[in-house]
Order: sequence, then structure tokens, then C-alpha cells
Amino acid sequence: MLAASPHVANLRWLSVIDNHLGIAAAEALAGSSNLSNLKYAEFGGNPFDPAEQEGIDSGIVVANWLSDEGEALEARFGHLAWLHRDPPIHRFERPYSNAAP
Repeated sequence: MLAASPHVANLRWLSVIDNHLGIAAAEALAGSSNLSNLKYAEFGGNPFDPAEQEGIDSGIVVANWLSDEGEALEARFGHLAWLHRDPPIHRFERPYSNAAP
């Protein structure tokens, strides 16, 4: 499994969109000592999405909150940076990169 692999130590961004993943997958990521550098994980389209949710009005983030599932994960595993979108990540931004567009 990905979370158990030592080859993901430098992984910062992970998309598992539409992979039919549930709580066991999120718990594996949360409990992995190999993913300490993970800053963002996208679970959209799965039966389980623990990530922070955003309220957007006219393209501006006006509210954000951690889902009940995300709160339960953090209660069990401690703070998980990849659950939070801080700062908010937008489609056209190039997060975590200093490379030219």
C-alpha cells in the first residue's frame, strides 16, 4: 500500500479522487510515518472525504470547516496538515512550487 512505502517520503500532494476509498484509506494515510511531508490530499468523489470543506461566494473563500470525519482522524492521530487547505488552494495556483509557469 502507498502509505507503507518508504518511497513516498517526499510526497507533498496526493490525489485519490474517485478511487472508492473509505475510512481505512484515510486512516492508513494518517497513521503513516512515511507521509510526514504530505501537505494536501484530495479525496473528492470517494465515499469518505475527511478534508476541510470550503464555502465559496463569487470565487472567494468565505468559510472553512473540518468535516466530522476529519475531526475524528485528528482526534485519533493528531494534527494532519493534509486535511487543511491553508492557504486555500485554487485551481490555477501552483502550490508548493517556485517554478516559473
